[in-house]
This record gives sequence, C-alpha cells and structure tokens, in this order.
Amino acid sequence: KHFTMFGMLRTPSLYLVCAVLLSGSCKQNNKAPQSNPTAKSASPVTNRGSISASEMPSDRVFTYAEVSPESLDPNLIAESSGSGIGSQIFEPLVEFDANGGSVLPAQALRWTVNDAGTIYTFYLRKTTWSDGVPIRAQDYLYSWERALNPATRSRNADQYWIIKGAKAYNIGDTSDFKTVGVRAKGEYRLEVELEGPSPYFLDLMSYVVFSPVPRHVVEKHGNKWTDPENIVVNGPFTLSEWKLRERIVLTKNTRYWDAEKVWL
Repeated sequence: KHFTMFGMLRTPSLYLVCAVLLSGSCKQNNKAPQSNPTAKSASPVTNRGSISASEMPSDRVFTYAEVSPESLDPNLIAESSGSGIGSQIFEPLVEFDANGGSVLPAQALRWTVNDAGTIYTFYLRKTTWSDGVPIRAQDYLYSWERALNPATRSRNADQYWIIKGAKAYNIGDTSDFKTVGVRAKGEYRLEVELEGPSPYFLDLMSYVVFSPVPRHVVEKHGNKWTDPENIVVNGPFTLSEWKLRERIVLTKNTRYWDAEKVWL
C-alpha cells in the first residue's frame, strides 16, 4: 500500500500531481507556525481528527499539484513543497490537530514547563526509526546541532534562535554547542531552555525542521542519505521512490508509533 506523486514538467517549475493518503495521520502542509498561546503541559491525546466514510474516496487516493521539493532533509527544508512532503515522512516533538488549533503530542508523549515559562522538558516516546534503531534524546541534540551549525547552511536555522544560545552558535560567535539550551536528560528526556518566555514555542516545535534526523544514516551516506535506497525516517510514511520529473512514492512506515491509525 502506498501513495504516489506523478510529476509533469511545467515551465519554469516542475509540478507534481500527488496521490496523497486521506487520514487523520496524514499531516497538513507543515509551514512555520504563527504565534498562538498554548498550555503549560500536556498529556497524551489522540484526537487527530477524522473524516467520514462518505468522504473517503473508494480508491483511497486524493490528487493535488505540488512543486518538486528542493530537499527532504529536515535540516535543509526551507520551502512549502519540502515541508509538505517532509512532514509526511518525518515527525517532530509535537503536531497540530486536524483543525490546526491545538498542539498535540507526537514524538513527545508529554511535556512540562517551569513556572517562568523558559524551560520545557519533553518526555519522548520509546519508539524507533523505520530501520528499527531506537530514537533517543541524543538524536535531537545531533539534529539540532546540525541545523544550527554554520557549515550546514540551513536557511531555516533562525527558527531555532528562540532557544538560549542558538543564535550565537549559528552565526559563529561560539563553536561550543554546550552553550545552546538543549540538553539530553537521559535517553528519553529532552530539556529545552529558551531565551525568554514564548507563548508560541510549542506551535513552532510542530514545524518539520525540528524533527530529528538519524545520525547513523547521515554519517554513513552523507548528502545521499535521503535517497530512497538509504533514507530512514520516523514519520507515518517512508520514501520508496523518487524519480525526478516523474513521481514520488511514499509507503506506510510500519514502525511508526501510531501506524495502526494510518489509513491505507
């Protein structure tokens, strides 16, 4: 079972006609969120939204046009098509509900916030990458350091500047990542310290650029780690095929923590 995106050349851009899963687990186009006050803590919630049987197409396929993504690497995604496809194969700590109004647990099972509103502690699910390797707090440290490292040249690195010390590290004022307010407190607990209280921090954390990346795969395959034959993901789908100017095929990630609710 899979959904396929068929590509057609259009001058000057490449457009994709995309066959996309209709599901509560199929995520909305994940653009950088805007400010929206959020609660101080959350417990596991599973109400991601749903569609009625009458709204489901008999062939379980929905088509739409999309521009070819520049990259599917969460540390490099910087445009809407990359975000739209990338958010189907990678998942950050939290996500929005189907209506885009409430922040729900995703890779994080729950979180707490200190009284000052400056330190968030995320308690991670004990889940795995699509290749079966456990996902731990250290994966977020690796991914976020990679995104902020000036050598990566991420166009979305400034999204991280809300975190204490992130801007200084990103612009090269310091080369010590330990000055950035991100700490692993054990294997499944991640602590994030902000520059100051921010009511939209959790909204921002739903953006795909804050997803972890698999260090063992990135270091093995370099800039080819997102090729279909190499890619390892943590979202509802994985990339099975990507033929430039022809099609992209995503298949269900059976190791996704909520795979039983992915409708195929």
